[in-house]
Amino acid sequence: MSSPLPASPSMAVRRSPVFASPRVLTSPLVGLLAVFAVSVAAAQPAPEADSRPSATEEAGSAVDRSASGDASADSPPSVPDVGLPGRNTAAAETLEPLAIEPVEQKSEGLGVLLSTIDGAFASAVEGLATVLFYSVGKHEVEYVEYVREEPFVRTAGTSDSFRPLRMGDPALERSLSVADLSRLKLEGRLVGGQPTEPLLGRVGEKGVDYVLVAVPHEDPEIASGTRYVRDGDLWRRRTARRGLLSETDVLTTEQVELLAPIWQVAAEPPESGPAWRQREQVGGMPLIVAWLALGALFFTIRMGLVNIWAFPHAVAIVRGKYDNPDEPGEVTHAQALASALSATVGLGNISGVTIAMTLGGPGAFFWMLVCGFLGMASKFVECTLAQKYRAVDSGDGHVLGGPMRYLSAGLATKGLGGAG
Repeated sequence: MSSPLPASPSMAVRRSPVFASPRVLTSPLVGLLAVFAVSVAAAQPAPEADSRPSATEEAGSAVDRSASGDASADSPPSVPDVGLPGRNTAAAETLEPLAIEPVEQKSEGLGVLLSTIDGAFASAVEGLATVLFYSVGKHEVEYVEYVREEPFVRTAGTSDSFRPLRMGDPALERSLSVADLSRLKLEGRLVGGQPTEPLLGRVGEKGVDYVLVAVPHEDPEIASGTRYVRDGDLWRRRTARRGLLSETDVLTTEQVELLAPIWQVAAEPPESGPAWRQREQVGGMPLIVAWLALGALFFTIRMGLVNIWAFPHAVAIVRGKYDNPDEPGEVTHAQALASALSATVGLGNISGVTIAMTLGGPGAFFWMLVCGFLGMASKFVECTLAQKYRAVDSGDGHVLGGPMRYLSAGLATKGLGGAG
């Protein structure tokens, strides 16, 4: 049972909504009922288990033993709590380095060619992403992160179960079968290798197959990969949903320092301060988004809010008010609109909106509306330039237009034909 919450709010790690309510604390009747319920529950004998867990469940739960403290009778006793509420900071131990030397899996024949092509495309995509999605307006935050990835090994080329490389740890006291690894993969805790395709390595002179399993801390809510971000005098856990900071899972600076041995050390330690207090750049806006938004805003102002005053005129054009059968061309105004929409509305517009709202929350819908409204001016400018600089092929009479046309022809009138 966890220790009672302290009187100081700054020391509270996780507050229960019931006990945090001032109405409950000031209600004598509810307090008496709560005491009576706890007394009755304590007096009830514990029910006997009807069945024992399967071998798969026992093996799969081996990596959870450090979180629950449910070690066997032969395991050493746990380190006593230091008194901070909800955190067993005295049980933090410095982890040993990984004792496995990874062995690179060499490809032959077609595999070498495919690996080379994949590597070239990966480098190209990474370079494009660095340029296009470079964020402006980022800010620096300080955080600590708990990462514990334990290796489970077996003799290379065999079908044996995987045994923990670190022996004597109560959290890693059982071997794991392929079925156990499949379950851990579904839980997101198999972080290295696959159940049927483990990694290759070497321990000393012995070749081994191995996998990496994420092991939680003694506190069950501190899973491997949990990150606490500094927010003033407190450290709040970063949630998986949109990277927001938790309002309830909070650590004080004192607790973070007492838990120092469990935090991951930065790859590039800071010039000053502990190596486990890491920093990163977050937030900001991708450069390509800022470029398009500023361009749309410029065109909206430059064209005198064309996205407002020209809207009725656009409806009249689509309805055929200005159609002339004798004019040259291949499609009508309505057909041109249908062609433009068919090339614009697709999977990105349908699923992209859903993904944006899922990742960014309701605010993403508002900014999509704003960018869509401003983007009407950008679209008007693009279509106007395409009409102005389009040309008709003298051979078959096809119309040539679009950005590839007005960039070369339009910039040529400004003496910048080479840039188009």
